[in-house]
Amino acid sequence: MGYFNSSVVGYNEEGVGLNACHKSSGVPENTLTQDVKMRCRSTHGMTDSLSVNQEPLLVYEVRNAKVADGFKNNRLSLEDWSINNQSVSLLMPLANAS
Repeated sequence: MGYFNSSVVGYNEEGVGLNACHKSSGVPENTLTQDVKMRCRSTHGMTDSLSVNQEPLLVYEVRNAKVADGFKNNRLSLEDWSINNQSVSLLMPLANAS
């Protein structure tokens, strides 16, 4: 989801940007946690950020039929979402311990 690190339009485009998708999904507007060092707490933060933003990201994908290549080339498949959400659960005890 690095697309959102480099695209102000991706977050703010009226009606179809990620922030609009947050509102329609009932998720508070926030940014995605990205580019973290490889530690349990940081990796948990990154995967948890994706989990919290799953619905807005899926809504964003549906609303933006001609989404930018940066997003399209890195979007998560259903299997990726499943792995991410399982990772959140597995990493939580390690993140809490560190």
